[in-house]
Amino acid sequence: MQLDHSECSICLDVIKPNQKYTLSCNHNFHYQCFLSCVFNGSGHIFINCPLCRQMNYNNERPHKTDLENIKEISNLGRCYHKTKSEKRCKNKSHILNYGYCYTHNKKVLPKERYKLICDFIYWTLETSNQQRTKILMIDIAKKIMISKSEIKTVQEIQHYFFRYYHHNDKMYNVDPNGLYHYYDLEIPPGEWVNKCLKKRTFI
Repeated sequence: MQLDHSECSICLDVIKPNQKYTLSCNHNFHYQCFLSCVFNGSGHIFINCPLCRQMNYNNERPHKTDLENIKEISNLGRCYHKTKSEKRCKNKSHILNYGYCYTHNKKVLPKERYKLICDFIYWTLETSNQQRTKILMIDIAKKIMISKSEIKTVQEIQHYFFRYYHHNDKMYNVDPNGLYHYYDLEIPPGEWVNKCLKKRTFI
């Protein structure tokens, strides 16, 4: 029996028009369900379709705007900052900001850079890196983009990764934390990385 196209065969819930994501084999799923298969599998978008087992090669973004596409793979909500009395901040967390609002972490990426970081994020979805490595790659790219306004393309961001890899005379099995030290960047909170891993998000 063939499932109705309005039903996601992964979670079995109805797929609303703004939630539909079509794989290269033309089978439809929720985008979040598709990502769960990505994270639970090889970590990249070239997974086998859960229905027909054909390899997917579609990496189209699910929404029309860069902001919406970044939010799709972000861990947003209430700010994580706590006061001395252990009361949690009531503000909403700022995008790409470790779960903090702008008040509690002002080192945020300017809005005019959203397109570039979005391009970089969806490029990482095609790489074979593990989720933790992808999280750190995106964070490093964000920090480099903040400090170097002249960067305009994903290739220019990649240059900084390759420069570091060749400095170490190897391209594989390099600890991403070394990139932070090499470029004198602040290492992200370990708690935040663990939350991203647990919630299957990137940022």
